[in-house]
Amino acid sequence: MPRSGPQNALIGAPSCALALPPALQALAPTPAAAAAAQEIVLPPPPPSLERLRYNNPNLTVDLGVGLWAWPLPMDVNGDGVNDLLVNSPDAPFNGVWYFQNTGSNTEPLFAEPMRLSGGKQNSHFSHVDGKVYVTTPGRLYPNVKETGLTGGEAIPFDGVVREPDLPGGSLRGDQWHMVDYDGNVALDIVVGVGDWSEYGSLGGAADAWTDQGEWTNEPLHGYVYLIENRGTTQQPVHADPVTIQAAGKPIDVYDAPTPVVAGLPRSQTRPIVWSACLTSVGE
Repeated sequence: MPRSGPQNALIGAPSCALALPPALQALAPTPAAAAAAQEIVLPPPPPSLERLRYNNPNLTVDLGVGLWAWPLPMDVNGDGVNDLLVNSPDAPFNGVWYFQNTGSNTEPLFAEPMRLSGGKQNSHFSHVDGKVYVTTPGRLYPNVKETGLTGGEAIPFDGVVREPDLPGGSLRGDQWHMVDYDGNVALDIVVGVGDWSEYGSLGGAADAWTDQGEWTNEPLHGYVYLIENRGTTQQPVHADPVTIQAAGKPIDVYDAPTPVVAGLPRSQTRPIVWSACLTSVGE
């Protein structure tokens, strides 16, 4: 697997904090215990003591960043070898980090990272005809290799991709994938949206378990939409979003679809690969 400098967390899909059944909730610390732990104040160390340093910079370890790691593979420095940009919008490693590949595409070895910008939620990327498109909801970042997710350009679409399933419900996960979906040479947008409305909020969903461990709320949902471009890539005219269907019904996976269109429209095939909150991958 890819290796890198002095980090030790694996890159992975976005973590999903799901509600626990009562048996597991009993193992968690009570609010009173957690508050008591936070009140503990340690005295300062004596002046004669020095902080113990750790870390061996000469080790080769697993490449990783903080919570919510969004990998964006691309050739950053133009040497023909794929490097890694990794977007982490959370702690303790917030930022867009450039890991240069000092090895090869078949045997990658990544150098210690360089921070290009702050991190943002819901980044996604596409490789189309040799060009890389990096997005967050409603924005493109043509200079991502130099400035990370700083600035960017607005995508001219002012509609709403999806409303929550229930009034007051919440959406979590909103990733925009640029692709010529219909083969007319203009880039369309495929969007993956996670809907938590019927599942419940992170805190409130804990009450959806019965004493017998049965789940009474609905599952998480993950829908995939097409925003067709009826103009050109340079001057897009976006239609209203429509759900993409499979087997005659809308695609609905378990939260955070992260869609990637892998087939070529000119071949009349449009397989969509997605990942979901339960670490599943489908097509």
